[in-house]
Amino acid sequence: MYRTLVASGFAIVLCALTVMAKEYTEVPITHIDTDKHTVTAKVGDKDVTFSYTDKTSFGFGKKDIDPEKLSKFAEFVNAKGATATIVTAEEKDKEIVDKDGRHVASRVTFVFKKKDKED
Repeated sequence: MYRTLVASGFAIVLCALTVMAKEYTEVPITHIDTDKHTVTAKVGDKDVTFSYTDKTSFGFGKKDIDPEKLSKFAEFVNAKGATATIVTAEEKDKEIVDKDGRHVASRVTFVFKKKDKED
């Protein structure tokens, strides 16, 4: 009984944290710098640079990209471009920013749309 109560409380906290995060939906990714730990995306008509940490997850839907393969994937994105949804980390209803004033991404989910085949 006690475990169920604790697990339920933990689930509620996780849901609340997820709701507070800001989400940039299907924005074009223009550059990933794995040395500086930054992701640059086109938001509206301007480029916005997000930072990321070792806790930031990158993936496709529910499948994560292996952190060891991120630099290879970054080369592909830098050459071809990609679209992603970026979720920022938040604390006390405010987006977390790094020392350089960039928003910190908690999750970057890439979206690849299938091209329509011409008949």
